[in-house]
Order: sequence, then C-alpha cells, then structure tokens
Amino acid sequence: MEDFTKALNDHMRALILLGTLSATASACFVPPDAEEDASTGATDAAAASQSASSSAETSSPTMTGGPSAGSGVAPRGGEMAEIPGGTFPMGCDPANDATCVDDPPHPHVLTERPVHEVTLSAYRIDVNEVTLGHYLECVDDGGCTPPGENWAECNALSDDHDDHPVDCVTWEQGAAFCSWAGKRLPTEAEWEYAARGDDERIYPWGNEAPDCSRANLHFNGAAGCGTVDTYAVGSLPAGDSPFGVHDMCGNVAEFVADAFSEDYYAMSPAQDPQGPEAGDAQVMRGGGYNYPVDPWIMRASSRTSYDSSVPSPQIGFRCAKSEG
Repeated sequence: MEDFTKALNDHMRALILLGTLSATASACFVPPDAEEDASTGATDAAAASQSASSSAETSSPTMTGGPSAGSGVAPRGGEMAEIPGGTFPMGCDPANDATCVDDPPHPHVLTERPVHEVTLSAYRIDVNEVTLGHYLECVDDGGCTPPGENWAECNALSDDHDDHPVDCVTWEQGAAFCSWAGKRLPTEAEWEYAARGDDERIYPWGNEAPDCSRANLHFNGAAGCGTVDTYAVGSLPAGDSPFGVHDMCGNVAEFVADAFSEDYYAMSPAQDPQGPEAGDAQVMRGGGYNYPVDPWIMRASSRTSYDSSVPSPQIGFRCAKSEG
C-alpha cells in the first residue's frame, strides 16, 4: 500500500508537470472565456507553504475528526447546504457499481469496503469549494497563512481567480480557515453523504459517466476540459449532488478531516464516524481538473490518501458545521 500511495502521489505530480496540452474535443464543455491549448509548464517546486499555527480549534492532520465546529462566530466563507440527519450505505458495492471491481484488484477500491450503514446527525456543508477570495479574507484578517505559490498553476498567482477554489494549501491551512469561518472540515462520512445521498449513486449527479458538462476534469487528452485550469466554483450545476452541492467531482480534490486508514471501514462506528485516531496521510475526495476520467478515482465513494505537507494545485477543501 505504501508503494502504491507513493506511486499515486508521484503520478499526480507528473500530471501537473505535463507539457502543453491539446485543445479540448468539441464534445467537451469549455466556459466561454476559457483559453484553449493553454500551457501547463510548472515551475520548480518551492518550499511547502507555511502551516497554520496550532490552536485549540485545530488538530493534527493525522488526528481524528478535525477541528471543532468553530468559536461561535457567525459562519463566514460562503453559502452552506443543510444536510438532514439520515442513514446511508457508505462505500462501494460491486453489485451496484461495475467499476468497483476486484480483477485486477485496486488497493484504494478495496479500502472502500465493506459497504456499511452509517447514520449521521444533521449538519451543514459549503455549497462550494472554498474560494481563493474567501481564503484571502482570512489571510487579511490574520486567521490564515497565505496559500502556496509553489507551482505555476497555483491560483494565488492569478489576478482573476478570486471565484476559483483556493488550492496549494496544506490540511492545516484548510483546518485553520474553517475554524476562522466558524466551521470545521467535514468528516469523510459527511462528505460522501453530501456527495451521493442515500441511493448509492456512483457520481454526485447519478450513474452516468463523467464528462465536461458535469465536472471539470482531464478529458479527451486535455486538463481542465481544455482550459488547463480550475473553473469558477459552481460553474457546472449539471454535476450537482442530490443536496445541491457543487463540484464534488472534479475542479479540485478536497481534503476532509479524517486521517487515512485502509481498513477503517471494517471497524467504523455506525453513528457519526470521525475517522481513525491517527494515520500517515489525509483522506482526499472528489478528483481534480487534471485527473483523467478514471473509473475509480472520480466516483463519489472513491477515497485516496495524500501527504498534506505537499501543497498541490489539484487539491483544495470545503467546510462543514454541526447543527445545534
């Protein structure tokens, strides 16, 4: 598993370092102002972004549950969707999802098993991925450290990306923003339920395969559906989840509160699971704009691990808040 995780991380970095990509195919949706055939050359990786300061509101990136729900401040950082308490089958069932297969076995697909019933208390989750503009408000207020600029594609290097998801941040920076906003990072179970509801759909919108009308991804040989870039959040409402949550497949992948454990589903509590007590990496969900349309990584139940100390233009986050 360690060899596979290292290979996955190396593969992600290799994707970011692709040379000039071809323009998107005509069947692929491209926003009107998108620049086709853009260049994706990356600069040499600089030092990782400075981690946010520890506080009582944030926990270690390898600890369960993430930060607290916030300090009582009215929630900041964008609109939230209300997710009623409910029970759902979490994980991947080969009888329901033909891409969840054992032959050949894929280690991360196997970590989505066994399918297990989870009951969640009511909560709220950000409708959109946290934007660069909202994140910079936290920086200006002293609650966050600046996002990274360690890749040429980092959105902080663009002058017109305030409505795009913040990227090139660590897990600690995401946790610090959510705490500043009066929220917290969502648990893995909360993320999955908000993405797929209780009907075991494969993708947020249903069971139809991903394309550029629903998700910003690496499609027909071109990253970002030909833009080599993230989209403004909420640009593809056809890809919304059953609860009206945007971009839970594509745009940027998202850190959640939980540490990664390959066998956690075999021991997960049935009520409001908070993740394992410790792990060597964080759970990452949702896939990013430079992720190929891959049967396993773009699904709503897909879970991968990533070292959060290496900020990436492929990864951002959203926040949640407990009700009551």
